[in-house]
Amino acid sequence: MKKLFTCFIALGVTSASWADHTFKVCYYNQTNAIIPYNNEGLSHKWKSRGELVSNGFINPKENKCFGKIVDETMLFTDYITFSVANKWIGIVNPGLAKPYIIAQDAKAKKGGKLTDDTKDGKDNYMLNIFVTENGLIYNNGHDPRDQCQNDIIIPRKFK
Repeated sequence: MKKLFTCFIALGVTSASWADHTFKVCYYNQTNAIIPYNNEGLSHKWKSRGELVSNGFINPKENKCFGKIVDETMLFTDYITFSVANKWIGIVNPGLAKPYIIAQDAKAKKGGKLTDDTKDGKDNYMLNIFVTENGLIYNNGHDPRDQCQNDIIIPRKFK
């Protein structure tokens, strides 16, 4: 009986669909220059890069979004990287904690957490990256037109 119970627990842990996290990443070019992006970075144990697989350019004052990025984790740390305006950025999904972002020029050792918008039992995360003349601004809001100070994220440095 113990073996059967242990088997059911192991099966539930390995196939728990409630651990799915869905991400959407958007780049907003607020400069007067054409900026490059490259979504073909590292992917460590990530379930699906979704639309985050291409590279190209974003014209001035335009934006580009990539969705259907999915990760499923419970006990391990997964991460995915990409770059915009020649700066690399990453999303780290550390199992039982909230995902956070890392960035090339980051100095913080903590923080950078993304807040979720739970719909249909799934955690949905949004990362807006605004490319400005002064650098990159990371925004957590689900409405990119509302650049509220509360939604700005300070990314962590990669350990």
